[in-house]
Amino acid sequence: MMNTIKTKLISAAVVLVFASSATTQAMNLVMATDEENRNVLQSTIGLRTNDQWNVLAYQGTDLQMVDEIRQQAVTSNLPNAAQIPGATIRRWAALGFINNLDDAARQHQWSSRLPQTIREDISFQDNLFAVPTQIHRSNWMWMNGNALNVGNKTMPAPKTWKAFFDFMDGGASGQRHLITVDDPAQYTLILESILLGLKGSAFYQSTFKDFDYRQLKSDDMVDVFRMMARLRPLLNEHQYPDWESAAKALANGEGQVLFAGDWIKPMFVDTNGNLPEQLVCAPFPEASAKFLYNLNSVVMFRDTDELNSDIMAKLLFTETVLTDLNLREGSIPARLDISPYGFDRCAVRAMREFRSSHTTNTLQPSLAAGMAAPEGVQKSVYDAVNEFVADTSMTPEEGAKNLAKAIRIALYKI
Repeated sequence: MMNTIKTKLISAAVVLVFASSATTQAMNLVMATDEENRNVLQSTIGLRTNDQWNVLAYQGTDLQMVDEIRQQAVTSNLPNAAQIPGATIRRWAALGFINNLDDAARQHQWSSRLPQTIREDISFQDNLFAVPTQIHRSNWMWMNGNALNVGNKTMPAPKTWKAFFDFMDGGASGQRHLITVDDPAQYTLILESILLGLKGSAFYQSTFKDFDYRQLKSDDMVDVFRMMARLRPLLNEHQYPDWESAAKALANGEGQVLFAGDWIKPMFVDTNGNLPEQLVCAPFPEASAKFLYNLNSVVMFRDTDELNSDIMAKLLFTETVLTDLNLREGSIPARLDISPYGFDRCAVRAMREFRSSHTTNTLQPSLAAGMAAPEGVQKSVYDAVNEFVADTSMTPEEGAKNLAKAIRIALYKI
């Protein structure tokens, strides 16, 4: 998800490279993951393709992956397919670099198996151009459950901001700590989660998808920054240099709360792949019925013929492949009809709330994760939000105005 996170945490860089020989068509699936995950995928995919797909490793971030593909496009040396971040799909489609997958989508009933919002993410001019493979929920609140134990009772995770601040104050238990990470995207993740929770899906749509300038500097956005200002004293108390050390700190009880997407989940699991008993996953305060997501999807580049595009799309959309791909990466399948059997308790909850949010139209793409905006706008939002957190003298009114201005300038540059 985040630009600075290794893609082995979010499985955001997958390349399928096809090379022809006299007798067979060798296919290499290159993805950033550990060897254990590679072996599982190799077994699943190889079995269904007579071992004509080889799962290989790619080292780097999702943005590095996209940059490399751009360079290959310049030299007409594109791979046959790649798993890329959602916001870049339309750009590749507009340039004519990726194949239309409408036939495969109709044949395998994508319209009834995918939420409308997800179909929009993989569409350009009403045509489908990608196979959605993984959904990561962005607006998770991870907690060390030991802090919820008071006497002989276990408190529920805070569902409102009032309950959250009461919990952080600690009372007789002493002040509790919010863990943060030195990552330029994290504060934007927090702000967008506050925004969706407090102001709802329609306001999120108008501000972080449509970039309505009046809404961006409205009183409602000032309210969002007012909540961010209230959080501000907690944001720099216990900051860690990377997500691995932050996850370890939460598990060890050095802090009690960490805001992060479920791409962080693999950092918590033990050697048997189990989540610690004390780990609690809960939605952001005020956001139990609202779901922010990051989507990974596979696109087929133009040198891949229609037959191979359809074969790949069909295989990647099967329940077996999607389940294997998501089980070990902390994510959930984009398909609505896949069984939760075998998924951990946090993934089961994510699947349930993903489907519920689809029904109630509260499913929204994460700007922090690169889903809702072009890279230039995304970076400008990072800068504006981080400036607000760093400058404690900046008022919520100034924060909202600064964000609106930054987005307007970034849009003019595109």
